[in-house]
Amino acid sequence: MKVFRVMVAVFIAVLVLSVWAPAPANALAADQPAAVKMVKLTINNRTGGPLYVLLTGPTSYYFAVTEQGKSKYTILSGTYAYTVTAARCGGSIHKTKSFKNGGSLGPYVCRK
Repeated sequence: MKVFRVMVAVFIAVLVLSVWAPAPANALAADQPAAVKMVKLTINNRTGGPLYVLLTGPTSYYFAVTEQGKSKYTILSGTYAYTVTAARCGGSIHKTKSFKNGGSLGPYVCRK
């Protein structure tokens, strides 16, 4: 009976001490991004033909916009270098733009 009391006392002591132990940290490693934020991108194609858009930044995207009017896409928030090429117009446009809270490209119209 004395051994049982000692075992119960040790068990209770272990439980009490484990409550006071430090909790594990849930910190991110230095190479892990914080929260990933996705935003809406609207591309307005009024060229009369397909429009090709290449975005290069935090990640890369390639869109072939075949529909006329506004097309909506979801991208990772950030600053992108982009190239827009209209099959019907010939030539390309190269620019940089920040899409921190979403945004739009265009309207693109052929001037021929």
